[in-house]
Order: sequence, then structure tokens, then C-alpha cells
Amino acid sequence: MSGHRILIAGYGDLGQRMSIPLTDMGHQVWGLNRTPSSISPPTIPLEGDLTDPDLQDLLPPDIDQFIYLATPSRREEAAYRKTYVEGLSNLLRVLHKSPHPIQRFLFSSSTSVYGQNCGEWIDEESETSPSGFRGKILLQAESRVRQSALPGQIARIGGLYGLNPPRWLLSHEKRTIDTHPPSESFSNRIHRDDAATALVHLLTRPLDHSTYLLVDCQPTHAGEIDRWVRSQKNLPQPATSSQNTRKSGKRCRNRRLLESGFRFRYPTYREGALNWPDLLV
Repeated sequence: MSGHRILIAGYGDLGQRMSIPLTDMGHQVWGLNRTPSSISPPTIPLEGDLTDPDLQDLLPPDIDQFIYLATPSRREEAAYRKTYVEGLSNLLRVLHKSPHPIQRFLFSSSTSVYGQNCGEWIDEESETSPSGFRGKILLQAESRVRQSALPGQIARIGGLYGLNPPRWLLSHEKRTIDTHPPSESFSNRIHRDDAATALVHLLTRPLDHSTYLLVDCQPTHAGEIDRWVRSQKNLPQPATSSQNTRKSGKRCRNRRLLESGFRFRYPTYREGALNWPDLLV
């Protein structure tokens, strides 16, 4: 990949973290956003809405690669449908009419497409049967990408962290040994820097597997993180409950990403916690 023209649709925090290494590689990057005032050079800002029927007039010509990072404005079903059904369908319609060949369409999905909730280990080939509207709508969007004639690739991204510590982690000094412990449900996280770097990594590779899980190397739960941070700060441990023994949530494997040659800067929450301001001070 050399000297490509790349458009990031839904340019936000991840897009910003991607744009610098991409431009350093010699690529030209555009960022499409409804309010592009926050987009700074070297990314070229574009103001527009993905659901605009005249979207084709907003896009620069001869774009080689599209990265779909759009996120809903609200955690509501209507907002998800607007982003992942209406907006995506509109963009795919425009790209199908483009005379310039599209080399790659990278779509950012989520681990919410999986419905497993008993602590199961899953990978890219595991069954997808979500119960919530978020996962169901994202599966519809993934299907549209696969059914299109574009060379598509899907990245199912775990929970992003790295801007600020969770609120419950900042309140340790107020906790006592009798405080109710945080959730023991497994979750799958990835530091924002690693997520952006992994997306750039996928763009630099030949188009092979259609789907990658972007999660770090240790699925865990809030209770484990809480206990580790307490041990680092010599704080009392919360009370444990013998009733809270059932495993819930899911555990995502990132083997495919690792086998592709990607290496994490923050392979677990422990490395990531060192970058949370004042957390371990």
C-alpha cells in the first residue's frame, strides 16, 4: 500500500489516531464528519452526512480506500439504524456507482454481534446470535458489506478505553471493605491506540480474512481490575460474595490478529492502567 487516497467516514477519535501514521506512510487522508471543525491537518476535512442523498457530490474523486468508523449519536435503536443501515447503505450505493475502483472497504463493527453470555471463549467463526438491537443491527450492516461487490473487510472492535479512567476506578479512596464489588461479568477491551494501530495494520496487509476481532490479550471483568488496582495502591479489598460464582459475558480471542503479525502496545489492562492519569499515583 503506497500513496493511496483514503477516506475515513465518521472521523472522530479513532480516525484521528489513524490519520497520522497513514499520512506518515505517504497516503492522503480525508475525514468526513457532520461537524469537521475538530479535524486538523494533515487530514483534509469534509463536512457531510452519510444519509445525504447527494453524498456523491461531497466525496473527493478517485478515493482508493474507505474506512467506516461512523458511530450513532445516541444509544437508541433509531440512531443505530440511521448510522448502520441508512448511512451505510447510502455510501455503498454511491461507491457502487463510482468509476474509480475501490481497493478496500474496512467496516468497524463490534463484539456485541455475539450473544454468548456464560463466559464462553469465542473467535471470528463463532455463532453470532445477539439479543440486543445493537448487535442485530450491526450484523445487518456486516451482511450488507459482505453482499456488496466491494472488497470488504470487517473489524469487530471491543470496548475502547484510554481517554479517562472509569469513574468507579477513580473513587477507591471512598470505598470501604464492605463496598459492593464491581461486576464479575467478562468484557473485552482494547486501548484506543492499539485499536487505531490495528486498523492501520489491517489496511497494510493483503485482503485475506474478511473479519478480525480487535480485542486485547486478556478478557477480564471490572471486579478483577478493581482488585488489581487496589493491590497496587494498598487499599482494602472489597467483600466477596459466594453467590457471585456464575460466569457471564464472553471471552474473545484475538489469535487471528496476532497471527497476522500485529503486536500490542497494551496487551492487557495492566499496561493500559499505567497510562490512566493519577490512577496508580
